[in-house]
Amino acid sequence: MKLSYGYNYDELLHYIRKFAIDNDWEDENVPEQIRAFFTTWAFLFHVDADTRSCTQTLFAIYTLAGLDEIISYDDFEHFMVKLIV
Repeated sequence: MKLSYGYNYDELLHYIRKFAIDNDWEDENVPEQIRAFFTTWAFLFHVDADTRSCTQTLFAIYTLAGLDEIISYDDFEHFMVKLIV
C-alpha cells in the first residue's frame, strides 16, 4: 500500500525493523524512537492496536531485535501501543 504522499507500508515497516535491530534498546532514547516510528506507521496506515497487523508487527520487531532478554513481550507491547490506544 502506498499513500498519496509517498509513504509505503512495507518500506516503513522495513525501516522500523532495521532500526530496532541496528540500535540497542537500552541506549538512551532508542525505545522512544522505535515507538515514534511505530506510532507514525500505525497512524499513517490506520493500524489499530487490537489488530492482527499490529500484533504481527510488534512480534517481528521484538524477536528480530532480540528484546526477549531485555523486556517481556507484554511490557514491550504495552509500551509500544501506548500512543495508539
